[in-house]
Amino acid sequence: MFQWIKDILTEKARKQNWIAERLHLEKFEADLISLGEFPQKEEDAFDYAVNFFNVVSPIQDAGGFHNAPSKVGKEQGMLNKLIWIAGRDKSGNNRTGEGEPADLVNTYWGGVFGLWTFKGITWKTADGIYQDFAAKWLKNPEGYETDPTERKVIVDFQVRPFVEKKRREMLKLCNEILAE
Repeated sequence: MFQWIKDILTEKARKQNWIAERLHLEKFEADLISLGEFPQKEEDAFDYAVNFFNVVSPIQDAGGFHNAPSKVGKEQGMLNKLIWIAGRDKSGNNRTGEGEPADLVNTYWGGVFGLWTFKGITWKTADGIYQDFAAKWLKNPEGYETDPTERKVIVDFQVRPFVEKKRREMLKLCNEILAE
């Protein structure tokens, strides 16, 4: 009988919470933009990924966003899912604990084309972990003028697609939600 009163009060509280949460979403969007474009130098890709994780993980720790207007509820849900996918995971790329910043030691990359998984610092500083990898697995593949290094393979087939795609999709969703 009094459900409509409860609904009105709930909607009012959600709108008040949205005002504060909108500021967090605007900051999140600004932080994603401030990362800039993905770097051209292979060794810089790992630092860029760490910076990306340090933008996303605190939002994941806070539980994402939940008070957007119902018109953009689908977009909010998709953004939260992306944050979850790109955030912390004990067996994923960002193996940090809640509240712990990502760095080159607690981020991991690998597991593509038979390459083992190593810490970001290992991939950033090593010229070749498998001396004959390119010769055995990727002898002058399409798109490469010469045989790629193992680090280039990790950047081109894992780091760049993961970070660029997630960042681009998050920015699009932030824009759609904030436009409402």
